[in-house]
Amino acid sequence: LSTVYVPAKISLIEADRIEEMVPAISLYANSQNNIQMADFSANDPYHVEMSRLSSQIWCPGEQGRWFYERTRGEYEVEKTRTARTPAQIKKFNEKTPRQRKFDKVELAKFLLSWEQKPDKVSLGGQKCFAWFMQNHSETHSKGWQPDETYYRRAIAKAILYKQAVSITRKEAFPAYRAQVATYVVAYLSHRTGRQVDLDAIWRKQELSDEIVELMRDWAYEIRDAIVETSNGKNVTEWCKKAECW
Repeated sequence: LSTVYVPAKISLIEADRIEEMVPAISLYANSQNNIQMADFSANDPYHVEMSRLSSQIWCPGEQGRWFYERTRGEYEVEKTRTARTPAQIKKFNEKTPRQRKFDKVELAKFLLSWEQKPDKVSLGGQKCFAWFMQNHSETHSKGWQPDETYYRRAIAKAILYKQAVSITRKEAFPAYRAQVATYVVAYLSHRTGRQVDLDAIWRKQELSDEIVELMRDWAYEIRDAIVETSNGKNVTEWCKKAECW
């Protein structure tokens, strides 16, 4: 390797412009690569703090935790770094199972569904995330950071959303599963005045049988309502409209 030379580009950026400039440099320098818009927000203070919280906050009982994948592939990197033997891999999978891994786009879906924005979630992953970040910047002060309570309740919303997705799969809905899932969570939030005990969901790490059954019943009604009100238009596109909600 003594004959190898590696060219490097060094950018000197004023401290007060780092948050503005670094994502822009990444965006324009990678225009020819398969880079998703969500990748450019990986170093946003909000996501950095959510990542830190996920690494430090364990589920009740201290037997496992959720994994926030702030950058793509981070879960596999962490697994490779900390689990080298079969026993270590088994332990990692038990404490940090793949079903408790979520990324930035999924986080946006969890939170926006609960905030009764299923039309925004229905836009698709990248557009949904872009709207989430724009709305976040408009509704939070620049120095705001999520705390432990925010994180735990975000996980509760993740459990709600994942349960809705599971229902549409188990009930074998032939179409519009993703749309029905976000609308079910949004409708639950609406009908309860957002008074579902999110802290209780965090403590139990699951939903009560009553809520699951209610969501299952509503899933059929919501699917039928979406299809009927589309009036023959493309149902997937109709779900993206605020009028649909």
